Amino acid sequence: MAVTYLLVTAEDAETAALKRAQEALKQSKDNYESAKEAVENFKSSLSDYDDGLKGLEDLRGKSEELKKAVEELNEKALDLIETYHLFGKFSYG
Repeated sequence: MAVTYLLVTAEDAETAALKRAQEALKQSKDNYESAKEAVENFKSSLSDYDDGLKGLEDLRGKSEELKKAVEELNEKALDLIETYHLFGKFSYG
């Protein structure tokens, strides 16, 4: 009887440990997917910003268009800074 109890108790402990490991694995996978998505969003935002910089180079000498492009680029930069907290909790405006 005592041996059966020990075997059942050991099996329950192994089952509980396996369940905890499966839950930890699922959480790790979810965290990985969230981080991957955040990196992709950040890369896309940087690409948009880079496109804006290239656009500025194309507008040299065209003052009104340049002014508008600079304002748009500044908005993109501000969005990057605020979205990804690039300078901590510093806020603008």
